[in-house]
Amino acid sequence: MDSGVLETYFRIPKVNWKRQPKPAGTNGRLTVKQYRLTAYRHFLEWVLQGERLGRGCRVVLPACVVQAIRQKYPAPDGQYCGHQEVEDAQEEL
Repeated sequence: MDSGVLETYFRIPKVNWKRQPKPAGTNGRLTVKQYRLTAYRHFLEWVLQGERLGRGCRVVLPACVVQAIRQKYPAPDGQYCGHQEVEDAQEEL
């Protein structure tokens, strides 16, 4: 969950990302939301080790992981949206 690791991971071209997202924060940095979404994705890639997810094949993140990520990168308004389809989530990145 280190911000430097997430910044690097965010910038690596991913085969399963439909488009390469751009940092939306100040000075070319990620926003808090981008850090949070990248942390979720990074954790899932580590756990799944190459296994693909998609429609009909979902994995629920452990509550302790979600809580740790939300504590490290909290939403300014305290509102979280839960699962989104990749097309919708890409709009957030």
